[in-house]
Amino acid sequence: MDVLDWLQQAPASQIPPITTEDALRAIRKLKSGKAPGGDNLASDHLLHLQPEAVTCIAVMFDSMLNHTTLPEGFIHSTLVPLVKDKSGMLNDVSNYRAIALSTS
Repeated sequence: MDVLDWLQQAPASQIPPITTEDALRAIRKLKSGKAPGGDNLASDHLLHLQPEAVTCIAVMFDSMLNHTTLPEGFIHSTLVPLVKDKSGMLNDVSNYRAIALSTS
C-alpha cells in the first residue's frame, strides 16, 4: 500500500499533524540561491520567513495531508530536455533526458 492509499483509508486520528517545527526543519534543508519555480517563489523567500508565516505553511500542509488534496499549482511542472552527451548526435531523442521543474 502506498502512502496516498494509506492516507485515504486511515482515520484522521492516525495521521500525525504537521507542526510548525516540522515545517521549519523542512525549510532549513532548502539550499539558498536556487532559481524560483513557476510561482516565482525562491527557496530564499522561504528561508527568511517569519515564524508566523511558517506556522501558516504548517497549517496549509497539514490540511492538504488530512484532505488528501493538493492545490492545482502544486501539481504542474515544466519538463525541460537536457542533452546527455554534447558531442553526441543532437538530433537523436535518446541523447536527451528530461527534468521536471516545479515549485519549491
